[in-house]
Amino acid sequence: MMPKVVGVMVLAWAVSASAGAVASAAPPSTPDYTARLAFVAGTALSPYFDDVAVKTDRPMPWASFVAGRYETWKGMGRKGGDLGRNADAAVWLALLDEDYRRNGRLIFERGGKVPGIPRDRWISLRELETEVMPAVIHAPEAFDDPKTAGEVEDLLRRAGALHELSWDALLLEPGAAGGAWRPLPPGTAAAREAAALTAAYRARDARAGRGAASKLGRLLAAQAGYPPRTRLTLELWLRRSRLFNVAFGLYVASALSFFGWSAFRKKALAVAGVGGAAAGWVAMTAGIVVRSIVAGYWPTTGMYEYVTLLAWAVVLFFLLFYARTRQAFLGVIVMPVAFILVVVASLFPRDIEGQLVPALQSWWLTIHVTLACLGEGAFAIAFAAALARIFRDDAKSSRLPSRAGLAVLEYRAVALGYPLFTVGALIAGAIWAQKAWSAWWSWDPKETASLVVFLVATAYLHVRTLRGWRDAGADIVAILIFVTAVLTLFANKIFGGLHSYGV
Repeated sequence: MMPKVVGVMVLAWAVSASAGAVASAAPPSTPDYTARLAFVAGTALSPYFDDVAVKTDRPMPWASFVAGRYETWKGMGRKGGDLGRNADAAVWLALLDEDYRRNGRLIFERGGKVPGIPRDRWISLRELETEVMPAVIHAPEAFDDPKTAGEVEDLLRRAGALHELSWDALLLEPGAAGGAWRPLPPGTAAAREAAALTAAYRARDARAGRGAASKLGRLLAAQAGYPPRTRLTLELWLRRSRLFNVAFGLYVASALSFFGWSAFRKKALAVAGVGGAAAGWVAMTAGIVVRSIVAGYWPTTGMYEYVTLLAWAVVLFFLLFYARTRQAFLGVIVMPVAFILVVVASLFPRDIEGQLVPALQSWWLTIHVTLACLGEGAFAIAFAAALARIFRDDAKSSRLPSRAGLAVLEYRAVALGYPLFTVGALIAGAIWAQKAWSAWWSWDPKETASLVVFLVATAYLHVRTLRGWRDAGADIVAILIFVTAVLTLFANKIFGGLHSYGV
């Protein structure tokens, strides 16, 4: 891995240094971009580009491009440097102002392993070229550590995303008949409007800037060869509607309502909890469907999509079991699990992949992941029933079924989840593995973890059915089924393996 990384590193350094040669004059020691950011933010150029598509790894609406670039530089959850807090303003200023793009401290390095960069530091393109890359080049021993190599690659990716922000590099015009996209060709009407927009910024003329942006946006949006307009509109709507955030808020409200029901025994709170769960599930379903249309594939290819789908399945089975049993106690346990899963999903990158690797372009992967998630969703109900049964005494209760009733609920949930998980995780997974890796079984960490879940569930059903095992030991095994299923989600993150295509 080291020679490849060093080669990429040297090439990127050479390219970046060459690109910066035209701006070799020493920058101000402490440049202040606050006023420039405020001007661009006040000019509000982005609405004129709502219908414009940009090509990076895939064609996407301008708003998605802006958000992606902003997240790339700053890292998840980071604020600071010279970046500002307005993604639109930051990206427009980087596009219009070479000084900001090159000298602004816009790139956040979090790891602290890259030679020449202390931990948690903001750097500029100029600092990358003149300070960091020479230190990296002269410290090849650092690449004995794979984490260091990964951090350098990530740093170069962030720098590359900044270098792409110029009218000479930004891919705004689709090629004929599906050909390669290209920047604005010199001498065209679009190139003239881009130059006028840049000139208006330099003159700090907001009115002229809005006029040029309006004309440029119309010219670009009128081109042939764009992705379907419906797809761009849906992606823009998905971003602005924040359906997954809405679902998360409703899941939290649902969990709090069920907690209130448990404490105060008010039926209205249980009804509110079910209503919040149902509304959140509808919002999440809409988000998953729209994301699938935008991406062109069912969202089962990355950790964000996988964990989100699991949260969706958990709430689905809660609603199904509640509709059948009217047992509100399930919401006290299941809804917190659902919103915790949404939180975990948010920790992973949520970008839509532009081009899936061949192994992920398979319906067997869709069947494999979807059925596995559905099985795990049913196991969550068994987990809730088993947990309640462990703490259930023999006294009468208006909020919990009897211990015998809980045992039946626990068993039915495992019996429902078992075939779904078996067919999805093992059978469909083996077929997909054979197509992707030419091997039915490879003892990959995630495969092995799925086998453990299957064996635990098989043992539970065996002793529960043939021996009538209904004591606390059975409840503990039912809990282990769901716990091991959740741990299986992260087996590839912990141990690596063939399932480590992305994050």
